[in-house]
Amino acid sequence: MPWRQLPMASLFATASLLLAALAPIPPSQARLPPGHFNTTHTPTNTTHSHVYPVYDVFTLHSAANGQCLSYNPGSDGTSKKTTVSECQAFANEQCWFLGGPGARVKSTVNSYCLTVCQGDDCHDYRQRQMAEVIVVPCEEDDSPAQSWVSYDGRFMSEVNGDCLTQCTTCVDFVVVTYPCTGLSEQQWRQLPAAEAAAV
Repeated sequence: MPWRQLPMASLFATASLLLAALAPIPPSQARLPPGHFNTTHTPTNTTHSHVYPVYDVFTLHSAANGQCLSYNPGSDGTSKKTTVSECQAFANEQCWFLGGPGARVKSTVNSYCLTVCQGDDCHDYRQRQMAEVIVVPCEEDDSPAQSWVSYDGRFMSEVNGDCLTQCTTCVDFVVVTYPCTGLSEQQWRQLPAAEAAAV
Protein backbone atom coordinates (compact mmCIF):
# COMPACT_ATOMS: atom_id res chain seq x y z
CA MET A 1 0.00 0.00 0.00
CA PRO A 2 1.50 3.42 -0.93
CA TRP A 3 2.44 5.74 1.95
CA ARG A 4 -0.27 8.23 1.04
CA GLN A 5 -2.93 5.56 1.53
CA LEU A 6 -1.79 4.44 4.98
CA PRO A 7 -4.15 5.33 7.83
CA MET A 8 -2.98 8.26 9.94
CA ALA A 9 -2.62 5.99 13.01
CA SER A 10 -0.24 3.71 11.10
CA LEU A 11 1.89 6.67 10.02
CA PHE A 12 2.21 7.85 13.64
CA ALA A 13 3.10 4.33 14.81
CA THR A 14 5.76 3.98 12.11
CA ALA A 15 7.26 7.37 12.96
CA SER A 16 7.37 6.46 16.67
CA LEU A 17 9.22 3.23 15.93
CA LEU A 18 11.78 5.07 13.80
CA LEU A 19 12.38 7.68 16.50
CA ALA A 20 12.78 4.98 19.15
CA ALA A 21 15.34 3.16 17.01
CA LEU A 22 17.37 6.35 16.55
CA ALA A 23 17.22 7.42 20.19
CA PRO A 24 20.43 7.15 22.26
CA ILE A 25 20.79 4.26 24.70
CA PRO A 26 19.57 5.30 28.15
CA PRO A 27 22.42 5.65 30.70
CA SER A 28 20.92 2.82 32.77
CA GLN A 29 21.40 0.40 29.84
CA ALA A 30 24.75 1.61 28.55
CA ARG A 31 27.91 -0.34 29.34
CA LEU A 32 30.12 1.87 31.43
CA PRO A 33 33.87 2.26 30.86
CA PRO A 34 36.38 0.55 33.19
CA GLY A 35 36.59 1.98 36.67
CA HIS A 36 32.95 3.04 36.79
CA PHE A 37 29.81 1.55 38.27
CA ASN A 38 26.33 1.21 36.82
CA THR A 39 24.08 2.95 39.34
CA THR A 40 20.54 2.05 38.39
CA HIS A 41 18.90 0.80 41.58
CA THR A 42 18.06 3.47 44.13
CA PRO A 43 18.03 2.36 47.78
CA THR A 44 15.25 3.55 50.06
CA ASN A 45 17.32 5.20 52.73
CA THR A 46 19.93 7.17 50.76
CA THR A 47 20.02 9.62 47.90
CA HIS A 48 22.64 7.60 46.04
CA SER A 49 22.45 4.38 44.06
CA HIS A 50 23.43 0.79 44.61
CA VAL A 51 26.70 -0.22 43.07
CA TYR A 52 26.82 -2.61 40.14
CA PRO A 53 30.29 -3.42 38.78
CA VAL A 54 31.28 -3.62 35.14
CA TYR A 55 33.33 -6.73 35.93
CA ASP A 56 32.07 -10.02 37.38
CA VAL A 57 35.17 -10.30 39.58
CA PHE A 58 37.07 -7.15 40.43
CA THR A 59 39.69 -5.55 42.65
CA LEU A 60 39.44 -2.22 44.45
CA HIS A 61 42.52 0.03 44.38
CA SER A 62 43.01 2.80 46.92
CA ALA A 63 43.79 6.18 45.40
CA ALA A 64 45.96 6.94 48.44
CA ASN A 65 48.70 4.45 47.53
CA GLY A 66 47.43 2.22 44.69
CA GLN A 67 47.18 -0.81 46.95
CA CYS A 68 44.23 -3.20 46.95
CA LEU A 69 41.42 -3.87 49.39
CA SER A 70 42.39 -7.22 50.91
CA TYR A 71 40.95 -9.88 53.18
CA ASN A 72 42.88 -12.89 54.46
CA PRO A 73 41.02 -15.20 56.86
CA GLY A 74 44.30 -16.80 57.94
CA SER A 75 45.22 -20.44 58.17
CA ASP A 76 42.48 -21.13 60.72
CA GLY A 77 39.86 -19.16 58.80
CA THR A 78 38.93 -16.96 61.74
CA SER A 79 40.31 -13.54 60.78
CA LYS A 80 37.70 -10.98 59.75
CA LYS A 81 39.97 -7.97 59.24
CA THR A 82 40.20 -6.00 55.98
CA THR A 83 43.35 -4.14 55.03
CA VAL A 84 45.08 -2.77 51.94
CA SER A 85 48.14 -4.51 50.52
CA GLU A 86 50.21 -4.66 47.36
CA CYS A 87 48.02 -5.72 44.45
CA GLN A 88 48.51 -9.14 42.86
CA ALA A 89 46.72 -10.49 39.80
CA PHE A 90 44.04 -13.08 40.59
CA ALA A 91 44.79 -13.11 44.33
CA ASN A 92 41.62 -14.45 45.96
CA GLU A 93 42.29 -12.28 49.00
CA GLN A 94 41.87 -9.19 46.80
CA CYS A 95 39.06 -10.30 44.50
CA TRP A 96 35.45 -9.29 45.06
CA PHE A 97 32.08 -9.76 43.41
CA LEU A 98 28.55 -8.46 43.88
CA GLY A 99 25.73 -10.54 45.32
CA GLY A 100 22.27 -10.10 46.81
CA PRO A 101 20.03 -9.45 48.48
CA GLY A 102 20.95 -5.78 48.41
CA ALA A 103 24.19 -4.36 47.06
CA ARG A 104 26.69 -6.60 48.79
CA VAL A 105 30.41 -6.79 48.13
CA LYS A 106 31.56 -10.40 48.59
CA SER A 107 35.01 -11.95 48.91
CA THR A 108 35.96 -14.69 46.45
CA VAL A 109 37.77 -16.44 49.31
CA ASN A 110 34.56 -17.66 50.92
CA SER A 111 31.66 -15.56 49.54
CA TYR A 112 31.45 -13.70 52.86
CA CYS A 113 30.26 -10.08 52.88
CA LEU A 114 32.10 -6.80 53.39
CA THR A 115 30.45 -5.59 56.59
CA VAL A 116 30.47 -2.59 58.93
CA CYS A 117 31.21 -4.17 62.30
CA GLN A 118 28.61 -3.62 65.01
CA GLY A 119 28.59 -5.00 68.54
CA ASP A 120 30.88 -5.62 71.47
CA ASP A 121 33.44 -7.71 69.58
CA CYS A 122 34.35 -4.86 67.20
CA HIS A 123 37.50 -2.78 67.53
CA ASP A 124 36.38 0.47 69.14
CA TYR A 125 37.21 3.37 66.82
CA ARG A 126 34.25 5.50 67.91
CA GLN A 127 36.38 8.26 69.45
CA ARG A 128 37.87 8.74 65.99
CA GLN A 129 34.45 8.65 64.24
CA MET A 130 35.38 5.37 62.57
CA ALA A 131 33.83 1.91 62.39
CA GLU A 132 35.75 -1.29 61.67
CA VAL A 133 35.06 -2.98 58.31
CA ILE A 134 35.24 -6.76 58.39
CA VAL A 135 34.32 -9.78 56.25
CA VAL A 136 31.77 -12.15 57.82
CA PRO A 137 29.01 -14.54 56.67
CA CYS A 138 26.24 -12.72 54.83
CA GLU A 139 22.92 -12.14 56.57
CA GLU A 140 19.82 -13.70 55.03
CA ASP A 141 17.97 -10.39 54.81
CA ASP A 142 19.01 -7.11 53.19
CA SER A 143 21.25 -5.99 56.05
CA PRO A 144 22.23 -2.28 55.92
CA ALA A 145 25.57 -3.18 57.54
CA GLN A 146 26.37 -5.27 54.45
CA SER A 147 24.91 -2.96 51.80
CA TRP A 148 26.97 -0.35 49.96
CA VAL A 149 26.33 2.43 47.50
CA SER A 150 28.89 3.92 45.14
CA TYR A 151 29.33 7.41 43.76
CA ASP A 152 32.35 9.37 42.52
CA GLY A 153 34.67 6.44 43.25
CA ARG A 154 33.54 6.13 46.85
CA PHE A 155 31.68 3.35 48.67
CA MET A 156 29.15 4.49 51.24
CA SER A 157 27.70 2.20 53.89
CA GLU A 158 23.93 2.15 54.18
CA VAL A 159 24.14 1.54 57.93
CA ASN A 160 25.90 4.79 58.87
CA GLY A 161 26.24 6.83 55.67
CA ASP A 162 30.05 6.88 56.03
CA CYS A 163 32.60 6.00 53.36
CA LEU A 164 34.90 3.00 53.01
CA THR A 165 38.28 4.40 54.09
CA GLN A 166 41.86 3.22 54.19
CA CYS A 167 43.02 4.19 57.68
CA THR A 168 46.60 5.34 57.14
CA THR A 169 47.05 6.07 60.86
CA CYS A 170 45.85 2.63 62.00
CA VAL A 171 47.94 -0.47 62.58
CA ASP A 172 48.24 -2.63 59.43
CA PHE A 173 46.37 -0.04 57.31
CA VAL A 174 43.03 -1.50 58.29
CA VAL A 175 39.90 -0.45 56.41
CA VAL A 176 37.14 1.42 58.23
CA THR A 177 34.19 3.66 57.53
CA TYR A 178 34.61 7.36 58.20
CA PRO A 179 32.50 10.45 57.37
CA CYS A 180 32.82 11.11 53.64
CA THR A 181 35.30 13.90 52.90
CA GLY A 182 36.57 13.15 49.39
CA LEU A 183 40.10 12.38 50.60
CA SER A 184 42.20 9.98 48.51
CA GLU A 185 41.89 7.37 51.28
CA GLN A 186 38.18 7.16 50.37
CA GLN A 187 38.64 6.90 46.61
CA TRP A 188 38.58 3.40 45.12
CA ARG A 189 39.23 2.39 41.53
CA GLN A 190 37.65 -0.79 40.23
CA LEU A 191 39.62 -3.03 37.86
CA PRO A 192 39.19 -6.59 36.59
CA ALA A 193 41.15 -9.14 38.62
CA ALA A 194 43.58 -9.85 35.75
CA GLU A 195 44.80 -6.24 35.76
CA ALA A 196 45.39 -5.95 39.50
CA ALA A 197 49.18 -6.23 39.40
CA ALA A 198 49.55 -3.98 36.36
CA VAL A 199 48.50 -0.77 38.13
